[in-house]
Amino acid sequence: MIQKILDFLKALAENNNREWFAAHRNDYLEAKDTFEHLVEKLIPIVLEIDPAVGHLEVKDCTYRIYRDIRFSPDKRPYKTHMGAYINRRGKKSPYAGYYIHLDPTHGSLWGGGLYCPDADTLRAVRMDIYDNIDEFLVLNNSLEKSGFVLSREDSLKKIPAGFPRDFPHGEFLKMKHYDMYRPITDDVLCDENRLIEETRRAFAAMMPMNRFLNYTIDETLPNIRSINNYL
Repeated sequence: MIQKILDFLKALAENNNREWFAAHRNDYLEAKDTFEHLVEKLIPIVLEIDPAVGHLEVKDCTYRIYRDIRFSPDKRPYKTHMGAYINRRGKKSPYAGYYIHLDPTHGSLWGGGLYCPDADTLRAVRMDIYDNIDEFLVLNNSLEKSGFVLSREDSLKKIPAGFPRDFPHGEFLKMKHYDMYRPITDDVLCDENRLIEETRRAFAAMMPMNRFLNYTIDETLPNIRSINNYL
């Protein structure tokens, strides 16, 4: 049950240290196994929605719970959420995909799109948005009607060089990420069957925007290093 995952993560957030984790390792393994079973059910759903994603295994989509604290002032050793990113060639590829994030402390969500694209991809996406702004606006309006918003995290203050300063939809060119998100409410989380069905609807709502973004990667940047690294 999803509640097992949430209960463990909430307890971990209150006891984020190696001693507590070692004493509750079996609880972690049970929560991890439950989450991986959920992801196993979601992968074929994504394939129905977006066949271009192709064959994936759970390990291609999930993340380690251990934080990389080598260069971080925050020395808490463990993540207090579990997430899975289902996209073409796996979670480390440059393609836009579909994300589910369970976090009882800061809020669970569905997400997707491109986060931290490399400079070449970012430039190409901005150019495609500029050249196809009417299509992009339709896609964004559809997202908003489904409850999603595009992240404005780290957005530039000015329209980037190479684009007209008076472009009427310049806010979409200022973005550094083209990721979208929508909160998962508690009533959905408490019912696994409902969570799966609502996830299907959420991912389906994101698919047209992901298709737009991935078209840019496939057609505009066929030879960039970030793609070749995953071939």
